[in-house]
Amino acid sequence: MLGLTVAQITDADYYTVQNGVVLAVATVDFNSKMILAGPDILSRGFIYMRESGDLIRDSQRILFNAIRIALKNKDASIQSVNGAIVNALRPFLYEKTEREPIIIPMILTPDN
Repeated sequence: MLGLTVAQITDADYYTVQNGVVLAVATVDFNSKMILAGPDILSRGFIYMRESGDLIRDSQRILFNAIRIALKNKDASIQSVNGAIVNALRPFLYEKTEREPIIIPMILTPDN
């Protein structure tokens, strides 16, 4: 984006620059309905990871509970868990920071 004016930046790019991106990563086994690893939080342009330990830990707890609840559904899928992640994390992050980053859920599954 170097050398571009604000008028040349698309709305999505401008939104990302202003609010950042949060990646929520977890490994889930849908057969056993268990969280095998994570959830972990990565941030680009949203918060300084080194200075936001409490926010990250609280976010991880919220995500763990949201994933666990989503997995209780007999029709649990990657899509339903992704939706649970976004729906749980978005209001929490806004409440704490008054910013709305793009939230990208990433659910990994073990090889079967």
